Amino acid sequence: MTGPGWSSKEFGSVEEAASYVVDLLGQFIGANTLFVAANDRKTNRILKAFNREQELVSEGTELPLPESYCGAVLAEGRQSLAIRNTADHPLTCGLDVTRKLGARAFAGVPIVLRDGTTYGTVCVMDTEPRDFEEKDIRLLSAMASLLAYMIELENAVVVDSLSGLYNRNFVNQFLQTWNKNRQYAVLYIDLDGFKAVNDSYGHEAGDRLLKLTAERFKSCVRGTDVVARIGGDEFLCVLADYDSEEHVRQVADRILQKLGEPYGTESGRSALITCSIGISLYPEDGGSLEEIIRKADLAMYEAKARGKNSYAVFGR
Repeated sequence: MTGPGWSSKEFGSVEEAASYVVDLLGQFIGANTLFVAANDRKTNRILKAFNREQELVSEGTELPLPESYCGAVLAEGRQSLAIRNTADHPLTCGLDVTRKLGARAFAGVPIVLRDGTTYGTVCVMDTEPRDFEEKDIRLLSAMASLLAYMIELENAVVVDSLSGLYNRNFVNQFLQTWNKNRQYAVLYIDLDGFKAVNDSYGHEAGDRLLKLTAERFKSCVRGTDVVARIGGDEFLCVLADYDSEEHVRQVADRILQKLGEPYGTESGRSALITCSIGISLYPEDGGSLEEIIRKADLAMYEAKARGKNSYAVFGR
């Protein structure tokens, strides 16, 4: 994977690598459509797509994972799936996407990281039923391996090794690519009394608690939301396209409740921690996401001053 054309220096992002993959596949597989999809176990999103004559798939399209062909690939840990005719195959004949597209040929392989995590799929579709050759499946698998390699390289840079959440590097990248036409809510979160846990139970227990805290954060938000650890006990949640301020307040309440549950320790004793949350909204509270983060930080200190274990919305 480190030969010419495969070096990580060829690509600035996973999206660029995915674009390279679909273009390369188009040179060797004579089907109508080739695409790379990502999923968060709930939603399947088309990252990059290549269509010849008919546009069967378009970039950015999202479907619930169980209702997509990619969901069929990932079901039961398959290494690959090839379907001659989606209209009469038991895995796909009942899907809305089949009723919409009609009889098509489909094949796909999963993108699996070294830790067993499934990132998404590399797939091919044709406009008429057909049999895919073994060499087609091998090529899809090779491209899936390339993308897995790229994803792991990117994760090493933008993922916090302890918590598994995004890190400050990712937040800095996000600040360069955010969409000013979307709504964003920022929750700036600081753990209350985390130092006391470290002092009482030791740093290993503190590390385990941070990992559990990360899992609790993720359980409170959508898979498409950004959750990052930006300091020792500081975290950032960015909710895109939130429904209303009340919805954001409900997310904050869920986080407060979830983090307030006792944490078990190896000594058998329970550790209790809480958090203080500052909330700021774009575009209501500022003209840039950087400004919104600063104001969420200020609101977090207001929550601390109120007695901790609470949230405050900037300017409210």
